Amino acid sequence: MTNRTANDRIHRWIAPFLFLVLIFGALRARGYELRLSTENDFLVESRHKDDLCTFSMAVDVERGPYTFSLQEHAFTDREAGVRFDETHLVATRRLTRSSWDFELTGGGVHTGKGLFGESTQNAAHKLFGNEEVRLPYTDSEWHARAGAAVERWWPIGERLAVGPRVEVDLVPGLHSHAVAVGQLGWQAQRHVTVELLAGHRFTDADDDVLERRLASNAAVGRLSVVLFQRLELTWSYNDRGDRREHLTLGYRLPAGAAHFKD
Repeated sequence: MTNRTANDRIHRWIAPFLFLVLIFGALRARGYELRLSTENDFLVESRHKDDLCTFSMAVDVERGPYTFSLQEHAFTDREAGVRFDETHLVATRRLTRSSWDFELTGGGVHTGKGLFGESTQNAAHKLFGNEEVRLPYTDSEWHARAGAAVERWWPIGERLAVGPRVEVDLVPGLHSHAVAVGQLGWQAQRHVTVELLAGHRFTDADDDVLERRLASNAAVGRLSVVLFQRLELTWSYNDRGDRREHLTLGYRLPAGAAHFKD
């Protein structure tokens, strides 16, 4: 058995095990929020449609000031003839000091063959009658991940709040980024919340494949509509540093409070 095959098999057993521990632990606890989401680039109208940073899936479990996340991003480069999945397993701690909210994130990232990747992508392609994508995976690798973010919200009336957000995320040997944006939260109706984010993203890619595809700096934007504080639909631009549009569908259980209700 090659080292690559052994690493891939270990990864495919460890990550689902940690995922199950995470979910069952949250379900047994009180005061948790479970969030499920999936992202896709089907809005893109170009020769790179359903390629590069093509889709992702995520499970987040929040309890008190802690959030535990299992995320997987699929990357394919048909021109280079290669693909890999980024599987992130991280924990985030929130702190509040003098009306400023801080987030500290730490964990690990596996690249190579992930949990969903090619099989999930091609299953969706078969469902919608699209061609399958068969590309060789890169070797299995592990990377550390660390990040920090700070933001503040100022209420403007009862239904509107605005504020800045700055974040830095580091994955040495893969990619790192910094984002500076302005945010807006608006309770349009009793059960409809609109969240808007716009600013700039700076990206540094250490991986040779990503370096050719990710923009070193470009505008970033995100628009979300949340229904009943549970169902969330998000349009984003350059959220992954690739200057592409994505749509994300998410579900929260149970729902959390809106920012401007603090």
